[in-house]
Parts: sequence; C-alpha cells; structure tokens
Amino acid sequence: MEPVYSGFHYDAVITPFAVDPRVEGNPLTKRADAINTQVALEIIKRTTLKDNASFFAFKLKAWLLYSTPELTIRPAQRALRWFEWLIITSAAVGLILRCCPRGKLDAWSLEKLQLPGAQISVYKKLTAAAMLLGLVFAMALQLTPVLYNERYNNYFMEPWLILLSGIAAGILLQRSGESSAGYRQQLFTKNSALRWRTSISLYAVALIAILIATSVALTIWAMRYETFAIDPQRTGPTEVVLQSKTMGTAYAEQAEPLSPNRWRIGTSPASVAVNLPSFDPANLDPKAFMDGIWRVRLAVLAPKGSSACRHALFSISNAHPALRWYSPEPVLNLRADGKMHTYAIHGNDNLRPSGPGKIIVTFQCPEATEITWGGAELLRVTTPEAARALILHNQPINPYRSLELQ
Repeated sequence: MEPVYSGFHYDAVITPFAVDPRVEGNPLTKRADAINTQVALEIIKRTTLKDNASFFAFKLKAWLLYSTPELTIRPAQRALRWFEWLIITSAAVGLILRCCPRGKLDAWSLEKLQLPGAQISVYKKLTAAAMLLGLVFAMALQLTPVLYNERYNNYFMEPWLILLSGIAAGILLQRSGESSAGYRQQLFTKNSALRWRTSISLYAVALIAILIATSVALTIWAMRYETFAIDPQRTGPTEVVLQSKTMGTAYAEQAEPLSPNRWRIGTSPASVAVNLPSFDPANLDPKAFMDGIWRVRLAVLAPKGSSACRHALFSISNAHPALRWYSPEPVLNLRADGKMHTYAIHGNDNLRPSGPGKIIVTFQCPEATEITWGGAELLRVTTPEAARALILHNQPINPYRSLELQ
C-alpha cells in the first residue's frame, strides 16, 4: 500500500542511506535495492504466519478490487471492478448451464456452445479466454508482494479485465443457439436494427442492468463499512517520543463524569481532550524524524442495539500543516463493546504537534454511550536505525510492540 494512504512518507531513500551513505539517496541502485529487500524480508520473517497471511490477503484484495482508501478518492473504480468480476462470473456460469445435460440421455458437451466472434473452434475461444483470465490472476498474485500502486492496477490489470468483460458481455447477450455467423447475416439485411434487437437476449440485458446496480450497491456498502487502519501492535521498529504517563489529566465536553477518565455522553458530538506534556518543538519537527504513530487506548460502550458509534475523530490542537496532495481522514475505527482497545493512527503533518497543545478525540455517538480514556503516546518510526543495526551488526528487527502504553 502506498504510504500516503496511511499518512506516511516513502522510506525507500532514507533507509538504505542510513545503512550505506554511498547510495546517495537513489533507491534504484542495486545496493539500495538490496538493503530495502533485506529489511523487508527480515520484517516478513519476524512476522507471524497469521499476520503475514492477513497482510498479503489484504494486498491481493487491493489488486483485485482496488484498495480501501481509494474508495474516498475514486469510488467509481471499485464499482467498475465489481462489475467486471460479476459479468465475467455470470458468463462463466452461463456457459456451464449451456453445456449441462438437458435430459437423461444427454451429456456434457462443449459442442452445444455457439460463441460470438470469429469462426474458429469453440475450444480455441474458450482456451484463449481461460488463459487470459488465468494470466489476470497470475498478475495479481505476482504483484501482491509489491508495493500496491493505483497506476500499476490501472495499467497492468484493467486492460485485460476490460477484454474479458467484453467477451463476457458478448456471451451473455447472445441468444442460446444463435451463431456468430447468424449475427453477421442479420446485421446486413433489411431492418437490421430490428433483427439485431431480436437476436440478443433481453434477459441478458436485464441481467447486465442488475449487475451494474449490484456493483454500485456493493461500492456504496464498502464506502460505508469498509475500514483501513494501522495495526497498533505491528507498528514496525519504533520508540516512544511522548509518553502516556507524562500527559495531562483527561477531561470531556458534552459528557457527564462517571469516574476518573470515564464519562457518559449527553449530547453528540462529545469530545475527550488531554493536554500534551512539555516538549522541545524541535524534537518533533518533521525534519527530526520522518514518520510518527499515535497510539490511543479507549473503551467505548454504546447503548444496546446501537450501531452508530463506529468512528472517532482524532486531532491535535496545535499541529503542523498538511501539505501533501492527500491526507487520510484522521479517524479511529471504534469497537464499541465496552472493552479497552488500542488504536493507531499516523503522527505526521496535521497530527504532528508543533508546540503546546492538546489531543482531542471527538465522538459522534448516541446519548448514554460510555467512554473510558486509557491514554495516548506518540511513537517515532525507527526503520532506518533498525536497518543499519540489522545489516551492520546482525541485530534482528522486531515488528511488534506491546499494546500497553508507556
């Protein structure tokens, strides 16, 4: 996943440079590539099988359906990709149904198929389509270990899926038993428009319309419920720069206190705030370290039967400006089950403190929702230092961090 979607920066330059300054900031040199590869393989090796499987499954899904963050940028891409997969699947099912036996004395046979297109063997047509579909899946699997990039998805996956979708549409629109030769003969006779309309399957036209509506509905559902967040336990190599125990006392607005660090929401939106500790702004400047991660501990208990408390807005009152073309929405994806959970979000740009200020977490939750504050800390990502220790001193990289805050 491109770092910008999580609020991070590219470390493909700074990491090899920390190990060997001779790369001179060029990540495309053989030495820089070897360093980045060694670090990536070390992190994969030190990650559990379950987490690796989850991570690569998430990336494979991104190649097949576009990534979750892109739903807020170009949702039409997800709808188009859903339509492509749905129409290809529908055509495959349609071909199977056309080949299936019609009676006890009948048998499975591809000879029953009359496919649109050139007058060549049905076997050759199906083989070509199957090979093309297989290559699409092979391409997705090949790209899964690679950094996900929208441009690669558009140029490496989309052209072949467009071809397959066109083939699928032709298969669905053709009436069962109609040959492609029949199509061409009808298209060049009198009243060809009328003949063409009667030669296609109106049921298929209705099916395609349903597939379009389904694709849009699935995309709208994904925009509402699909989430993307940093794993608070698998942060990669990090160190604490602002400790939870040095933060001020938390207080709430639009919520009544129940006990220390625990409140019940009265009016929405409600917020919990905590003053940042004293620090030297130069130590948190973007030039001091490239990437940071906030980790927040919260327990949220929504009223029984309510599903409205899914997100909380995280903000810093005195932060650096957001200067990049895209900044992810600074939300915490809540689990409103009353248990204490750790959440993670980037600590860069508009979430990097530039001076004295406070953390503000805003909740759009129903009345009577209970909130318990468990603390917050700011981590500095130390991948360049960890890479140097790995390659020069053979020190392993630990990608995990305890969920408890310091």
